Amino acid sequence: MRIGVNGGSLNQELVMRKMQENTDKNLGKESEEIINDCMVLSALQSTELALESGLRHDQIIISCKTSRPRDLITVYRDLSAKTEQPLHLGLTEAGMGMKGQIWSAASLACCSMKALATRFGFSLTPKPA
Repeated sequence: MRIGVNGGSLNQELVMRKMQENTDKNLGKESEEIINDCMVLSALQSTELALESGLRHDQIIISCKTSRPRDLITVYRDLSAKTEQPLHLGLTEAGMGMKGQIWSAASLACCSMKALATRFGFSLTPKPA
């Protein structure tokens, strides 16, 4: 089973709670950092729920999808340090043409060199009709 987390559709209560924590504790994190943290936390919580529901470790793959290589690398670096689950790298809406190809290649290169993922997937934007 693939557990998928998308930066654009995170649980808003979780995001707001982490934003408030950032303010209250004066952590100084940018909103992008908080979103990345929330993606990792959400993936780990969902994995724990899947395990509690009876799935085995070998039945679960985690996928976090972002649209920017920098965020993708940050999320997967954090995830790989916190879980031994297989990771499916997902760069979504990387863009059209050369931009999408370069962003995809850069993400693939960085993450594979650091052994951050075991599976890779990219979504390029098609040319408008």
